[in-house]
Amino acid sequence: MQTELLRDLTADHLPMLENLREKSLAALREKYGIRPDQVKAYFHYQPSFYHLHVHMISVKYDAPASGTTSAILLNDVINNLHIAGDFYRRASLTFSLKKDSALLNAFREAGRAQS
Repeated sequence: MQTELLRDLTADHLPMLENLREKSLAALREKYGIRPDQVKAYFHYQPSFYHLHVHMISVKYDAPASGTTSAILLNDVINNLHIAGDFYRRASLTFSLKKDSALLNAFREAGRAQS
């Protein structure tokens, strides 16, 4: 079961995602004394990165590309997949692009974005 993009995730991935969340939060607590409520765990969505990966940061840190148009919370992904196993194959996902972005230019050339 290969997963490279957020859109590849289905209910079949829930055990892996839940294990990732629980083991990561436990390790952060054990090694650094950081409580789960002090951690923001999220996936990037385009245009930040095209391969699937999870970030775990302190909620006190305002990391670049961790805002609502660049990141999707791990807990939200898990909850959405519990609601609908193919949620990310069907969902509209909003993201923002800089005006000089190569991806935005590709969307414009394909007629999928306004100037």
